[in-house]
Amino acid sequence: MPGLPPRGRRSAQRALHPATQVFADTLAPDADRRYVDAKPAAVQLAARGEVDGCIGSVDVATQAGLTVREVFEPTMVWCLYRPVTNPLQPAGTRANRC
Repeated sequence: MPGLPPRGRRSAQRALHPATQVFADTLAPDADRRYVDAKPAAVQLAARGEVDGCIGSVDVATQAGLTVREVFEPTMVWCLYRPVTNPLQPAGTRANRC
């Protein structure tokens, strides 16, 4: 059957953080998934050979000795939310805070 591994071989397993699931849905929909709490943890699992691949940051994957197969664009954008009923300060954008 198409998409199934050869007899005696397990399905490919990818490590990923839930925030990167959209990439796995698109590029590896049939792969087994092992969810982790952080992208660097996914990279470490792949670097140790515990999974067949991962979705992680390019710099972390490269430092771990992995081969980067594809780079996704655009990069992720993170937002900080606050309750409207208890404003800490006026809403706005803060550039270059990291």
